[in-house]
Amino acid sequence: MVSYFAPSSPEAKRIDILRSQLLYPFHGDPPRIIMVSSALPGEGRSLLAANLAISFARGLEQFVMVMDCHLFHPQMHRLLGTPLRPGLSDYLEHGATAPEIMHKTSMDKLSVIPAGSPSRRSAEILATDKMMDLVEELKERYKDRYIIMDTPPVQAVDDPAVLARMVEGIVVVIMGGTTDREVAMRGIARLPEEKIIGVVLNDRHQAVSDATSFSGPLAGEI
Repeated sequence: MVSYFAPSSPEAKRIDILRSQLLYPFHGDPPRIIMVSSALPGEGRSLLAANLAISFARGLEQFVMVMDCHLFHPQMHRLLGTPLRPGLSDYLEHGATAPEIMHKTSMDKLSVIPAGSPSRRSAEILATDKMMDLVEELKERYKDRYIIMDTPPVQAVDDPAVLARMVEGIVVVIMGGTTDREVAMRGIARLPEEKIIGVVLNDRHQAVSDATSFSGPLAGEI
């Protein structure tokens, strides 16, 4: 977690640049609900999402909440030091309330909604009106807060395509030198192009959290 343990490192500074580009876009308002996804597993999506959230929380004004939408293979509770449950699936399937699934972290301005109890019905429950209502409730109740959604790879499951309709911006993570361009483009094509605000190219020779480039809007940049 370079943004927490080594905030002055070159890797953390690159994450900070990504944060600034999200906060101060060339056109329009900054997206408050941001989805982080990838084409394939192992491209550094969850680690980037966690580091990006820490970078937001280290800012002077930004509060941030991370929502772990990878219900079958969650990572955020481990990366950000919270319990796994109660979490998102417990809200959607088992009657937990919104305040019950929000967990504080060691950083005052960073909170987490973990994935919760394991569920193999993730695409079904994430597509419900209850999920949409939760996102809208969080957006209205916490107007000072950015929400970062960590989602599964788009080539693996349907969950990201379902969640894409609920967010304001999408960041796609690609592992440089590893992910085939055609595979990456197929994954990106499953997402609404108008919401893709950039592509992060991870450097396989560096730490997986090293966001070495950010291009947005997409414009064919990979």
